[in-house]
Amino acid sequence: MSAAALPPARILYEDEHVVVVHRPGVSAFSLVTFGGVGQRPAGMSIWAQRPVDALGLDAVGFLGKRSNWYPAASVHRAAVAVREVLRDGAIGYGYSMGGYAALKYGRLLGLRAVLAAAPQISIDPADMPRDLRYHRFFDPGLHAGMRVDGGDLCDLAVILADPYFRLDRMHADAPGLGAAVRHVWLPYRRHGAIQPLLGSRVVGRVLDLLRAGDVAGIRALIRARRRGSREWYEAVATAAMQRGRIAQAQALWARAAELGASPAVIDRQRERAEQDRDRMPVIRWQPAARRRMAGRVQAAARAEDWQRVTRTAARLSPLPEIPRLAQAATNAALSLGSREALAEATSLAIGAELPRATRFVVAERLAATGHGLESIAVLLADPAIAGDREAQARAAPILARAQRDATLSWPWQALAGALQRRLMGGADDAHDRPPPEPSPHAFARPASKPGPPGRHWVGAAPRLSPHVVEEFRATLSAPHVQLAGSVAPSVVLLRDVYVNARGQVWGRDGRLHRSLGRPIAEASLAAMAAAPDLPEAALGVEPHGNFYHWVIDTLTSLAWRLDPGPEGMPVLLREDAPAYVRESLDIAAGAPVPTAEAGAAVLVRRLHLGDRGLRHLAPRGAHATLLGRFAEAARREAVPAAERLYISRRDSGIRRMLNEEEIEAVFAERGFVCTTFGGQPLLRQIGLLRGAQVIAGPHGAGFAHLLFCDPGRQVFELLPATLGHLDLRACFATLSRVCGHRHGIWLAPFNQTFGDWRVPAKPAAAALDRFLAGRAGT
Repeated sequence: MSAAALPPARILYEDEHVVVVHRPGVSAFSLVTFGGVGQRPAGMSIWAQRPVDALGLDAVGFLGKRSNWYPAASVHRAAVAVREVLRDGAIGYGYSMGGYAALKYGRLLGLRAVLAAAPQISIDPADMPRDLRYHRFFDPGLHAGMRVDGGDLCDLAVILADPYFRLDRMHADAPGLGAAVRHVWLPYRRHGAIQPLLGSRVVGRVLDLLRAGDVAGIRALIRARRRGSREWYEAVATAAMQRGRIAQAQALWARAAELGASPAVIDRQRERAEQDRDRMPVIRWQPAARRRMAGRVQAAARAEDWQRVTRTAARLSPLPEIPRLAQAATNAALSLGSREALAEATSLAIGAELPRATRFVVAERLAATGHGLESIAVLLADPAIAGDREAQARAAPILARAQRDATLSWPWQALAGALQRRLMGGADDAHDRPPPEPSPHAFARPASKPGPPGRHWVGAAPRLSPHVVEEFRATLSAPHVQLAGSVAPSVVLLRDVYVNARGQVWGRDGRLHRSLGRPIAEASLAAMAAAPDLPEAALGVEPHGNFYHWVIDTLTSLAWRLDPGPEGMPVLLREDAPAYVRESLDIAAGAPVPTAEAGAAVLVRRLHLGDRGLRHLAPRGAHATLLGRFAEAARREAVPAAERLYISRRDSGIRRMLNEEEIEAVFAERGFVCTTFGGQPLLRQIGLLRGAQVIAGPHGAGFAHLLFCDPGRQVFELLPATLGHLDLRACFATLSRVCGHRHGIWLAPFNQTFGDWRVPAKPAAAALDRFLAGRAGT
C-alpha cells in the first residue's frame, strides 16, 4: 500500500490515564512506542513520531496523560484493540517511563522484541528504595505489583543504560529479569542513554538489528557512532574532569570542538565538572580506586570466595556509597567462622556511613549468629536510631536477640536489655503485664492419641561449611523441635484491650500484652481515642503477612472458634489480609465466618486468644476437625494426582534459586511433576499435596500444606543454609515431625549478600536418589 492510500491516524483507546494512537504505515512490521515522563497527548502525535514518519513505519503510540508509568489496568484494557492492529513481528521502543512500559507490557502486547532506553523496573519505594527520583509519582492504587519481572518480558528485551550511572544501573541489573534481557552499555550518558539514537537513519538501522535479534550489531553500531559524536566526547571529558584527569579532559573537549561543539557550552561543562571535582576528597584517585576494590569484593561475594572477600575488604576503609561491602564482609566472616575476619567486618560496619536498612541487616545477622556484642556495637554506631520511632521498631528485636548470646558479659547484657526497654517505651517488661484469665471457650479434646513422630534425614552440598551442617543438626535436636505438638492448646481472655494490624495488644494504660518485640506505632497510639469498639472478638491477626504463619500459627489458633465455635463472634483480621485468609477461614468453619478489621487500633471488650505455634499443633486432636474440613473440600475439587510433586519457586523473587530450571530437570527425570503455586486456587494447592506421596522443592510456604496431608508422606526439601536463621528454616521439618512425615533436608550454600543461591545439580541428584532409596544422609 502506498503512503497516499494509508488510512488516517486514529485513537485506538483512551481513558483517564492513557491515550493510544495508531498511525498506519507501509512497513511490514509494527512499532509500538511509549512516551516518557515529559510528553503528553496532543492530537494524533506519538513519541518518536519523526523517525516513524521518515521511515514510513506502521506505529502504535502510547502516551500518559501525566507521569503515571502506564497503569496496568489501562494497558490491559487497551491491549485488546492494540493487538488487533499490530502486524507480525511487532517491536516496542521506549525511554525512561516509556522504557518501563516497553519491558512491562512486551509479552502482554505480543511483541517480538523491545528496546528500552534508561528504563525503570519500578517506582515503588518498596521495590527501589534507593532511587528517590520517581517516588513522588508512585500511587498504590494504580501501581500495585508494578515491578517488571521475567514473566512480563517478550523473547528479547534490550536495555540501553549507562553502566556508571548508579541509579539507572540498579534498574538495568535488577534481579528477576531473566535471560531475555540483553544490555547495551552507553558509558557516561547518565540518564541520557537515548541520545545516541537521535536521528531517523540510526533508529531505522537499530530497529532492523533488533528485529534480527542482533544485539552485537547494535553494540557495534553505537560504538562506531562515538567517533563522530561531539556529545560523546563532551560526556567523557566531563567525567574525566570530575575524576581529576585534567589533561585528558582538555584533549577530549578539544576533539568535541573540532566536531562542532560550542566553546560556550564547553566552558559551562568545564565549570560544572570542576565544581564536582572539588567536592571529592583531596586525593582525587582514591575514591575510584577504592570503588574498583569494592567491585572486586562484590565479585568475590557473588562467587562465594569468602577468603578473597575478607582479604580485599581488610584493605578498604569504609565506603558509604557501597553499603553492600559491609554485608559481604560480614557474610564472609560468618561463613569462614573466623574471629579475626569478623573483627574486620564489624569495624567496617561501625565506621561506614551505612544506610539504616543496611545497618539493621548487618546487626541482625550478627545477633542471629550469636555475636551479640558486635551486633550492639553496629547498632550504636548510629545514635540517631534512638530518636526515630520507626528505627526503634527495627532495633528492639535485634537487641532482644543480641541478649541471647551466652558469651555476652553481664554489663553488655544489661546495656542491651536497658536499651531494648527504652526503645519499647518501657512497657515490655513481662512482670508488668496483667495476667490473662481463662476463656469460657476451649479447643476440642483429643479424640485419639498422637501418631508416631516423623523422621528426619539430613544431607548437605559438598562445599558447605561443616559448622553450618553441625548447627542445623543441633537445631533438629533442640527442645522446640523435639517437643513440638506436645502441649495441648488453650484459650485465654483479655478485657478492654486495643489491637492493631500488626497483631499487637495493649491496655488502656499502654501496658503491652502482646508486643511482638516492637514498640506500639505512633499511629496506633494516636488512633486510640477514636478507635472502633467491639464487644467481643477472636484474635486472628497474622503479623507477618506470610502464608506459613497464617496456616500453622494463626488459623490453627482459631480452631476453637471454627469448630463450630461461638455463633456470631467475629475473627479480628488485618485490614489488608490476603484473600486466602478469609477463604481458609470459611473452609475451616464449613460456613462463612464473620470478621472485623484491626486497622491502626480497635478496642475489644473481650478478646479471646488461642495458643499458636508448632508446640501446640495437634493434627489428631484439637485440630482434627479443622483439618478434616480442608481434606473434604480438597477431595471435592478432584485435583488430578501426581505421585511425585516438585513445588517450584521460579515465580518468586525471594530467595531466588539461580539455576531452578536445571534443578527442575533433575527432579523431572525422576518422575516428579513440577508446578508453581503462584495464582493457583488454595484448594487446588492442597489437593496436589494430598495426592502426592513424595513432595519436594526449595524451602517455601507451599510446604505449609503438609499440615493437610495424611501421615506417611516423603518430603525432600532443598534448604538454603542461611547462617543464624537455621532454627527458623527448620519449621517444615518440625511440621513433618508433628504430622508423621519422613522429611529430608538437603542444605546448600546461600549467598546472603545477594539474597540468592545456586544448588549444585549433580550432588543434589545423588542426595535425592539416596533419600528415595531409603539410604542415610551425609
